Amino acid sequence: MVKKIVITLAVLILIVLMFLISLSNGIRLGNFDFDNVNIQGLYLKYDKKLIVGTQSVSIFNKDRTKSTSFRLKFGIEPFFDKYFVSVEQFLMMDPYLNISGNIILDLKNINLEQISQTHINDFSLQFHQNLKSVHADICYVKYENDNFYFSFDNPTYADVALDDSKVIIEKYDLLKLELKSKAMINSDLLSLLSNYKINLPLKQIYGKNTTTVKLDIPFDIKKDIKAYSDISVKNGKVELYDIPLYVKNIDVTLKDNKLLAKGRLVKTFSDHDLQYDIDTDLIIDFGVNKADGKFTINSGKFHQLAMKKTNGKFTLDFKDQFQATVNKDIKAYSDITVKNGKVKLYDIPLYVKNIDVTLKD
Repeated sequence: MVKKIVITLAVLILIVLMFLISLSNGIRLGNFDFDNVNIQGLYLKYDKKLIVGTQSVSIFNKDRTKSTSFRLKFGIEPFFDKYFVSVEQFLMMDPYLNISGNIILDLKNINLEQISQTHINDFSLQFHQNLKSVHADICYVKYENDNFYFSFDNPTYADVALDDSKVIIEKYDLLKLELKSKAMINSDLLSLLSNYKINLPLKQIYGKNTTTVKLDIPFDIKKDIKAYSDISVKNGKVELYDIPLYVKNIDVTLKDNKLLAKGRLVKTFSDHDLQYDIDTDLIIDFGVNKADGKFTINSGKFHQLAMKKTNGKFTLDFKDQFQATVNKDIKAYSDITVKNGKVKLYDIPLYVKNIDVTLKD
C-alpha cells in the first residue's frame, strides 16, 4: 500500500513538473466550446507571471445566430492578497475597439452575478485603426441595465485634454463616444472627424473654445455611423476655407451632413483697410455641396466704402467637389439692402432712405 502511495505521488509530481516545464515554454491549445462560447488558439505561458492569450473568442446568443468576437491577451500575478491583471490587448473588429490597462482583482469580493463597477489604471482606448488612442490615468467602468458606462481621470487624445469625456457601450449593440475638449481645434481633432467623413473647413489660429464630438458606432457594420460636432470659439481668429475671420463669438454645429455656423465677427484693427462688426448665420449642406448664409453689418469699412445697418445674403455653390479653399469654381451672389442709413462711397457720404445693391458673378 505504501509503495503504491509513493508511486502515485511520484507520478503526480512528475505530471505537475512536466506541466510546469511545458508552461514555462508555452502551451497552445486548439479549438474548444463551452456554454455558447468558442475559444480558438488558447495560449498559456508562465514567466514570472501567468500569460494568457487567445487567437479568437466568440460569444454567441442562445440560438447561436449572433456573436461578439474578440482577441484577448493578458497577464496575471499575485499582488499582496489580490491579483494584478495587465490587459495587453482586448481587440474587437466589428466595430473596431482596442483596449488595454491594468486591473487589481480581489477574488473574495467578486460576484459574477452582480458585477456593478470597477476601475482600470493606465487605460488606453483605440476606436478606429487609423486613429491614435485615447489615454487616461484611470478609467471607471460601471455596469447597469446591460449598459457599460466609462468615465475617466485625465483623459487625452494626442496630448489634447479631453476632460468630462465619456463612453457608453449600449445593449452590447452600440458604441457611443462623447469627447469634449477646450484645446484649440488642431489637425489631430480634424483628422479624428475626417475618419468618419466629417471634413470641417475650419482651422483655429487662437482664442478660447469648447469642442464636443459625439459618435454613435453600431456593432452591426451594416448600420450607419451617426456623428455630431459642436464647436464654440470666443475672442479668437479662425480660418473658414482659408479665409481669415476674427470672431467675437461663433458656434459651429455639424449634424446630419449639415454644418451650421452662427455668431459675431469683429475686427477692430485696420490692416488691409478692413474693419467690421458683423452678425452672421451660415448653413453648409454637404449633401449638395452648397452654402447659404445671411449677415447684418453693424458697422464696416473697406477702403473708401463704409456701411452701417446693412443686411445681406449669399450663396456658394461648390459644384462637383467640396474644397477647403476659395477658388474660381465658386460662384457668389450677394444682395445688400440699406434702409434709413448712411454709407460712404469713395469718401462721399450718402444718406439713404433705401438702397439695394446686388453682386453676381
